[in-house]
Amino acid sequence: MSKSLILAVDELAQGQTQAFTVVNDMLAALEQAGNKPLDITPPSTSYTLAELDFVRYFVFRFNPTSGNTTVTLPTTVNGQNSQRVITVYNTHATNSLTLTSGAGADVTVPAQASRIVLVDSTTVYSLAEGGRITGLPHTAAFFSAGG
Repeated sequence: MSKSLILAVDELAQGQTQAFTVVNDMLAALEQAGNKPLDITPPSTSYTLAELDFVRYFVFRFNPTSGNTTVTLPTTVNGQNSQRVITVYNTHATNSLTLTSGAGADVTVPAQASRIVLVDSTTVYSLAEGGRITGLPHTAAFFSAGG
């Protein structure tokens, strides 16, 4: 069964049996992705966010108790280059988070701060910090097909 590009939920097929189950699962995934935060306490100072968590949530609350922590975000979703906007809260009192794709520019989230970021296949862009909009990336790659 094919999957949707961003949420990775099963797509309906023509003549689908028990289509209501597939639709209900889609609705639950969509509702969760837009509303339910995921709380994560990384076990070390290096953490890789799972692709399924990356696509199924919009809000991430990190508590980096091990020290300043680097979080590697997925660069692909379902085998395609990712381009996803997420919100990250750092709930720790003193430790910072660095969000990275492993290739391009990173974004740091200080202790007790938040960022809205765009993650593409190479770079993490800060779109908003503490309620202040910081801007969209002005690159040809961002505005190309699929961008």
